[in-house]
Amino acid sequence: MAFTLHGNLKCRSAGLNPAAVVIVATIRALKMHGGVALEALGIPDPRAVERGFEILAAHFGKPVVVAINRFQSDGGDELDVVHRYCAGRNVASATANVFLAGGRRH
Repeated sequence: MAFTLHGNLKCRSAGLNPAAVVIVATIRALKMHGGVALEALGIPDPRAVERGFEILAAHFGKPVVVAINRFQSDGGDELDVVHRYCAGRNVASATANVFLAGGRRH
């Protein structure tokens, strides 16, 4: 989520007011914000992901799309909980396999 924060700071300092926001989040970051210790981040924990939603929702002030950059340790239940959360707030979301698939064409 640090990327979003930096983008927010850059827009403010440059006087930019974007019409929409793309948030690139990770399950790992949401779990960290949900209080999970670094050494336990690889353990599936959908409830910890939910506890991290407060930091995600803080960026919902403009039209937003949430892209979840999926890592191998991300559980399907963890991804599902993010998609349900976003859908419940009329926020588009998608899983991006950028880390796992790289530049591979599909």
